[in-house]
Order: sequence, then structure tokens, then C-alpha cells
Amino acid sequence: MIAIQIHIQHETFRKQCDAQRCNPSLEVTFQDYLGRTYTHTLSAGDSDEIRGYQNFDEVLVFSRNDRIPYYGLQVFKQGEEIGEIFIQTDLDVKDIIGKATSDITIIKRLRERIY
Repeated sequence: MIAIQIHIQHETFRKQCDAQRCNPSLEVTFQDYLGRTYTHTLSAGDSDEIRGYQNFDEVLVFSRNDRIPYYGLQVFKQGEEIGEIFIQTDLDVKDIIGKATSDITIIKRLRERIY
């Protein structure tokens, strides 16, 4: 698994209105291993740390907010979202994440819950 460059931006006002959201969502733009560019809506928030990783043919977008605590993972394959998981309760964090602090370890543990 390697870190990749991703671009985070707010969705356009038109998309926000079409989705009937009061606040704009974040969007992530990334390239897959073949160099194709995709943009998807994220479930993460403005105050989250958001990072992208490549794992073979998957792009993993990891978000974390250690103040809440909150951890999320969205997995994309061939430009389509194939799964996501978000945890924020103390019990879930303790059960799934344990004492892990590195992004890679946390991602692996979250990814196991998607498949």
C-alpha cells in the first residue's frame, strides 16, 4: 500500500442544490493505477485529515479526526465506490482499531470490515 496524491475540494453550488444539501460536501479527485481520473463525494468533513492510498487496483480514501475520535474509509475500484466504513463510538474504536495509531494499520483493520 502506497500513499497517493489526492485533491480535496467542496462540491459546486449546483451539485449541492441538486442533492438538496444545506452545506456543501467535500469531493475527492484522484487517479487510479492506470492514470484515469475520478471525482467522488466524500463522507468526511472539513476538519478531518484525509489521505489517499493505492492498494493494487484499489484507491483507499482514509479520513480521521482524533478529537472525536472518528475514522472512515472509502474504497474505490475502477472508479466506482465498492465499500465504506465509518466508526466513531468508543466501543467500535476499541474493538476495531485497538491501540493502533498508524494510518496503514488502521486502514487494514477497517478494510477487513468492508469485505
